[in-house]
Amino acid sequence: MKHLVNIQNSNSTVLLAKLNDNNSSFNLSPIDQIKFQNFKSTTRKTEFLKVRELLFYCFKEYIQVDYNNDVPFFFYDNQRFELSITHALPYIGIQYSKTDQAGLDVEFINRPFQRITHKFLSNQEMNILNNQLYLGWSAKEAAYKYCNQSHYSFINDLEILATDDKSIEVFCKNENIVLNLAYQLIEDICLVYAVDKKDL
Repeated sequence: MKHLVNIQNSNSTVLLAKLNDNNSSFNLSPIDQIKFQNFKSTTRKTEFLKVRELLFYCFKEYIQVDYNNDVPFFFYDNQRFELSITHALPYIGIQYSKTDQAGLDVEFINRPFQRITHKFLSNQEMNILNNQLYLGWSAKEAAYKYCNQSHYSFINDLEILATDDKSIEVFCKNENIVLNLAYQLIEDICLVYAVDKKDL
């Protein structure tokens, strides 16, 4: 894997890597080996394996990822870390934090969103984004993961308030909070992740 981003914020770490190939000599734990063998999709197997490789790169030991209502987390040194995972192969990304929720997304800049724009952006939001549809999608996807709400509607429950050349604000209506997100354009993708405002 080629590591493209390694960001250390005040309350989280963000890593983004690009796969050179799907080959790996990385050894999964017995529990994860069983999960891995049950996946039918080669893509799903690759995503599963590479996320655990990224965590090993960070902590220098095997990290067992668990899930609570489909939200990933793990323990390290007797501390719980919240985890957010994103993948748009060949890109794989993770964000983890022991003090806050995590919310991370990566999306291809050239993905054709025009046919579904009405499902996740209002006209006002499109004006705020200057029609950068990929940024709107990634920001709401990262906010959705941060809030851990499976019933959230992108169009009704998440509202983009403002953006500049490095950050975007999303209002999460059910939690009644304004979430600060940072973003970067890297190669052919957009990376968006939750941050504390002082880290912007």
